[in-house]
Amino acid sequence: MRKRACDSCYQRKIQCDAASPRCDWCRHHNLPCTFNRPISTRRRGKAKKPGNSVERVEVEQQRQQQQQPQQPQQPEMEIDDSPVVFDPIPSPLSLPPDGPVNWSAPFTPSSTADTNPSTYGSPDSSLVTSPSYQLSDHFAESPIRAESPASVQGPAFGKLHFAGRHLGDISLHNGIPFLSSEGQKWIASRTGEPAPLQALSISLPRRHGVHPAFWCSSTAHSEAMALPDRRVVEEALDMFMSNPFKRIWPAVDAILFRETIDVAYEDRGGRCSLEAVAARACIFSFLGLLSLHHMYPKSMPSLDSEECAVQAQHLLPQVLHETSVDGLQTCFMLALYHLLLGQLQKAAVFHSVACRMMFTLGANTTVVPPWSSLAGHDWRVKNQLRKLFWMVYCNDKEISLRTGQPPSINDDDCDLTLPQGYLDFKYVDDIPEFEHLLLDDTAAPLLPGDVRLDIIKSRTYTLLYSAKAMRKSDAEVIRDIRQLDDELEAWRMSVPARYRPSLALREEQPQPDLSEPRRMERFMVHVEYHHLVATIHEATGRCRSWTAQQSMEGVRSSLALAVEASRSTMVYLRAVVHHLMGEVFWMAVFYPISAIWTIFCNIIHNPLDPLADADLDLLNSAPQLIQEMRLRRLARDEMTHMKMVDDFVAELARLATRAVLKARADERGFC
Repeated sequence: MRKRACDSCYQRKIQCDAASPRCDWCRHHNLPCTFNRPISTRRRGKAKKPGNSVERVEVEQQRQQQQQPQQPQQPEMEIDDSPVVFDPIPSPLSLPPDGPVNWSAPFTPSSTADTNPSTYGSPDSSLVTSPSYQLSDHFAESPIRAESPASVQGPAFGKLHFAGRHLGDISLHNGIPFLSSEGQKWIASRTGEPAPLQALSISLPRRHGVHPAFWCSSTAHSEAMALPDRRVVEEALDMFMSNPFKRIWPAVDAILFRETIDVAYEDRGGRCSLEAVAARACIFSFLGLLSLHHMYPKSMPSLDSEECAVQAQHLLPQVLHETSVDGLQTCFMLALYHLLLGQLQKAAVFHSVACRMMFTLGANTTVVPPWSSLAGHDWRVKNQLRKLFWMVYCNDKEISLRTGQPPSINDDDCDLTLPQGYLDFKYVDDIPEFEHLLLDDTAAPLLPGDVRLDIIKSRTYTLLYSAKAMRKSDAEVIRDIRQLDDELEAWRMSVPARYRPSLALREEQPQPDLSEPRRMERFMVHVEYHHLVATIHEATGRCRSWTAQQSMEGVRSSLALAVEASRSTMVYLRAVVHHLMGEVFWMAVFYPISAIWTIFCNIIHNPLDPLADADLDLLNSAPQLIQEMRLRRLARDEMTHMKMVDDFVAELARLATRAVLKARADERGFC
């Protein structure tokens, strides 16, 4: 029979030996050892009603188990002492394409869609490839729910405001806006029909078409791709050094990279140091970036850019054990690779790692003395680190604008002194004697766009879109917009007339005769300028004046400038579309998408505007414009992303036309 605890031990929930006349506890503490509490008898009562979804599920499972027929007892199985082999699981650096799962709605498709998706942790692949499949159906019984993206509030570029309304957010996964409930109701009220834009941005499963290798850990990847023949890598380096792409993105230094090749191909009897692993990852990311730009070595014309990028990623967990120039170059090139493919979230993750490495190596404050004939290895390392800083810095501001996330780099922590000689060569015409110098590793990098414009982008976020900026009054917002306008105009006037963006474009202008690299530089400067003007002035879209019946003069004129800048973007793109490089398609397509969204919102806001017909022409020309920008054949995994862009643009044009027709009919009194 079970011994009964005394009152003191029972109250303290301690073991009682029930000794007589006093238990051990009571005897040592000189307490009376009593058994006066009433004895409660256990009896079976009514089952407690489950109080939450988890308890309800457990009760239902128990009920179902009780209803199942009893199985005959099986003989005890023998235990196999052989090692257990588990299915590969993703390592922390084997990146899922699109971040945390939102259980409440169908998902945005990954930009790497494919018809043969990975099945790890995802629904049955035969279901995924079905056109009618919705991922929300697969998780329909899940008790877990998350807040809809449209209801999440926070300060970022990704929050889309227009004329006092919060319309939605920019999708981190594909850069396409998706509507909030307020935005959907607003568009529905102006067009007379529900707005299906939400379905366009989150109607397909995120993991659809992910390259299977991206879901395997580096240790589980049993068939790791061996480095190609050394001659292939050296030939690729020679091609890179003589290509105009190197003028904009000097991802590697020729002499330092040859040292990297030596380390990667050094025979250590099967043992591989961390330095050698970083060198191999750097080579794989370099080859992936080059093959993406169709720079194939003659000795290996079938180099697979995606496989090279996958191999570089598999080596990252080991690369991160030590911070090195090769490791920084690997992360930077992987970020650039995914950015050029329109895979924003992957680009943002690799970019964040590159930023931490860049800070660890001190590239943000490295001072590079002027080059001289006596400059040696240390000078080259410092010079390459400084180039990497500027490339990472430019990417940081670009990714921030495209994803709606804050920048990873705080300007106050950086030396933003321009590279020596940068302005001397940035806007120089194609004079032959400069070509050799521009291709030299000792020359200042040209970088995409203009670094000074990237610095203004950073200030734009800080003054208008940061968490601190969200607390500013309307007057403070207008003041900061004027300050940024002055800085932007000072920059514009500093650009030589041949490359200078126009304040506004209403008709296509003849383009100067420039070489392909110079045309691309001019293109980037123009579209970045007009987009930045729109970004600055769209900050008035969240001003309280729109709903508080206050003075509207400042906010109305500012919003009009944002719309005008978006029109200029479309007009300019129509003039230069045939001169673009196909390799930068996914970087370039961001600008027409952003511009037509602003123009569309203006039509919905004021469908009787005198320029509504001209704006409709711009919207209706957008699908053809984007098709003409595709100068290279897209891979199969890019086609799904492209289809989404096409559908989104076409739907904007249709809804805008519907809004104009409805407004004119209402004005005539027919509705």
